[in-house]
Amino acid sequence: MKKSYLSLTELILSLVLAIGVMTVFGACPAKEDGTWMNCHNAQLLCFALASVTAVLSGTAFFLNKRMLTASLSAVSAVLAVVCFLVPGILVRMCMMTDMHCYTHLQPFTRIVAAVVCVVSAVNAFISFTKKI
Repeated sequence: MKKSYLSLTELILSLVLAIGVMTVFGACPAKEDGTWMNCHNAQLLCFALASVTAVLSGTAFFLNKRMLTASLSAVSAVLAVVCFLVPGILVRMCMMTDMHCYTHLQPFTRIVAAVVCVVSAVNAFISFTKKI
């Protein structure tokens, strides 16, 4: 059974995104009173989108159906675009631009989500057009 290394790359990048937004590149910490700022919602949404993308990429990696792999990769590309738009566009961030969410979460999410989108789109195109 021939495996697609692009699907494996999608899987690894999606896992890097999911783990990164919850650890080192996460949003601002909780306030002193225990409540969270708006950017925490962006962090959770990015984690959810990256996790779903990782599941789709993992499924595409283990399947040998070319059209299903193309479809799963296309959906992964769309989810990566949504993840790209989450911090700062779809979900409001903190008011001060020197906060952790602006300096760590937003750039990391946008860079890795853009790479996931490109890899997913290329994988979808190759899977769709290759002849078996």
